[in-house]
Amino acid sequence: MSGTAPTPTPTPLPPPPPAAARPARYDFLNSKPPPNYVAGLGRGATSFTTRSDIGPARAAPDLPDRSASATVAPAIGRGRGKPPGEDDGSEDDGGDEEKDYDENQKFDEYEGNDADLFSYAAADDDDREADAVWDSVPRAAGGTETPWAQTSVTDLTAVGEGRGTVLSLKLDRLSGSISGLAVVDPKGYLTDLKSCSAAHPAFQRGCEECPKNEDVWLEACRLASPDEAKAVIARGVMSIPNSVKLWLQAAKLESSDLNKSRVLRKGLEHIPDSVRLWKAVVELANEEDARLLLHRAVECCPLHVELWLALVRLETYDQARKILDKAREKLPKEPAIWIMAAKLEEANGNAQSVNKVIERGIRCLQREGMDIDREAWLKEAEPAERAGSVLTCQAIVKNTIGIGVEDEDQKHTWVADAEECKKRGSIEIARAIYAHALTVFLTSIWLKAAQLEKSHGTGESLDALLKKAVNYNPLAEVLRLMAAKKKWLAGDMPAACAILQEAYAAIPNSEEICLAAFKLEFENNEPERAKMLLAKASERGGTERVWMKSAIVERELGNVGEEKRLLEEGLTLFPLFFKFWLMLGQMEDCLGNGAKAKEEKISGLSKSRAVLIMARKKNPATPELWLAAIRAELRNGNKKEADALLAKALQESIEMAPRPQRKGKSTDAIKQSDHDPHVIATMAKLFCLTGRLIKLGHGNADTQKDVLKRCVASEPKHGEKWQAISKTVENSHLPVEALLKKAVVVLDVEENINPAGA
Repeated sequence: MSGTAPTPTPTPLPPPPPAAARPARYDFLNSKPPPNYVAGLGRGATSFTTRSDIGPARAAPDLPDRSASATVAPAIGRGRGKPPGEDDGSEDDGGDEEKDYDENQKFDEYEGNDADLFSYAAADDDDREADAVWDSVPRAAGGTETPWAQTSVTDLTAVGEGRGTVLSLKLDRLSGSISGLAVVDPKGYLTDLKSCSAAHPAFQRGCEECPKNEDVWLEACRLASPDEAKAVIARGVMSIPNSVKLWLQAAKLESSDLNKSRVLRKGLEHIPDSVRLWKAVVELANEEDARLLLHRAVECCPLHVELWLALVRLETYDQARKILDKAREKLPKEPAIWIMAAKLEEANGNAQSVNKVIERGIRCLQREGMDIDREAWLKEAEPAERAGSVLTCQAIVKNTIGIGVEDEDQKHTWVADAEECKKRGSIEIARAIYAHALTVFLTSIWLKAAQLEKSHGTGESLDALLKKAVNYNPLAEVLRLMAAKKKWLAGDMPAACAILQEAYAAIPNSEEICLAAFKLEFENNEPERAKMLLAKASERGGTERVWMKSAIVERELGNVGEEKRLLEEGLTLFPLFFKFWLMLGQMEDCLGNGAKAKEEKISGLSKSRAVLIMARKKNPATPELWLAAIRAELRNGNKKEADALLAKALQESIEMAPRPQRKGKSTDAIKQSDHDPHVIATMAKLFCLTGRLIKLGHGNADTQKDVLKRCVASEPKHGEKWQAISKTVENSHLPVEALLKKAVVVLDVEENINPAGA
């Protein structure tokens, strides 16, 4: 159609530009990894190392040289801490990433591959200070340096040092935050870290890998030289400032008490609630400083009773009472506070208050729900006794001894408790137990208590106890006899006679009291009065002892006929009493009637041997019969037979053995009979003969007096040599001291005539 514009032909769109060639991708799953490749190393996800990987089993990776990558601009990508809103470049940079990527450029020596994770956050003063300190710390440890050109493995020692420096600066700011403690300059103690050379390599690495383990530091300190040990432990307390063990070890390394105290006080700035540190620093202080330190210690450690008690010991009486009140507020269930309060009252002369304090303390503890353990309280009484607080000890026993004990078990339990305490040397506790028991059992236990006073008490205490015993139990003849004997040994004969007369009136049929009265009169050279007492006893049907004592009196008076009559009459009444036969034989021997007295002299050794064999068969466990048989053989020159008898009796001959064999036989004898007096005496004689007097410690005049004193106290009555001297008529009234001196003379003569084994 005319006039109509032709329709324009559409212009075709230009073809799209060819797509950019993508770089070739490696098939990582099916291809061989490049040399020295470690999976995940670039992003900090390296695998952990097991025990089998340690040592030469796995070599360190040969990583690229850090110096070569120093000029390469670090690549920035998502997840690297880039602040939001900042352009991160186009996505079309894959080729550069593959070409220039260095897996070490993202690794930070302090934070690993997480460096700059929060770099967009504003830095505070502490961060800036830490960065400045970190930048000032060299890459050197103890004088050795590992250049980056050799390996890019991080120097963990330097890392630990940097952290320790930061911690040290922070501790410096806090050093004066604890009031009451002297501020110590840490730089004077925590020496330069560079002065610490390597100790044992394994522990050096352990300190680097495990800086928070105190045992590693302690062992490294032990292995270090004396000069290095201080530096090692200094690094340890910087790494673990709250380790009590490390601070104690640091103080131990110091040579003077002043430096030790400074170190301990520095430790208390970090660990103010450490009881061990407080105790250590108090032990180094004088009394005044210790008192001030303990005031601060109980504030920091209010639940530790030892600190409270130590403070009480250093304070005045009035101040100590106030401190004990505070201690009871903090520790209402602690018995030691009440015991200390009782000791305090006793030490200041308030005897009446001691028992009240313990009694009140037990009531308060029971109100707090505490169970009063009787055994535990008795154990607490032992330290009180050792400290000299006798009244406190007695108060504890009085108020706790009956807790938890049934009425029917009281007597047995209390006696057992007292005897056990006596064995342990706790005499005051045993005395207090008996004193309380005697208020319950008025007619018994007196003898046990009297024996305790006799062994461990004074004459006055024993007298007082025996008087009470007689008043409560007038028929207790043993107690009356004990009282009379005590007076007699003290030389107070009138008092002893008065006690026995009173006892005889109270118990007229007591043979024991009658014989005691006889002995008193006999020893006081009053034979006629002694005979009268024995006559009364025999009229009342006396035992064999009455007849024997009567014969002894007649022998001393020289009445041989009366003595013989009494012995024969005694044998008629008591034919099995062997002493009558012995006394009769001795009497016949003195009269010259040897045939009636001794078998060996008249009938010869064979008859005597037969008698002794029969005697041993009837009395197989009587060593005196074996000894008599051996001596009979020796008197007749039969040494072999004597040795055979010794072997049968399971005894060893020491004195008869040749000199080279004596030592061995002596050792065997001691092993078999270490408490036998004959063996010990023979050993002593052997030492004398061999010139080894030093083993006996024969001593001087003082030791001789001590031996004499112990002999008198033991009141010897038996013994082969002793009886031969003490039973003679002329010696019957001599004191023990005189008898001992006579025995020494006799033994000396015998040894000079027939020295042992000579």
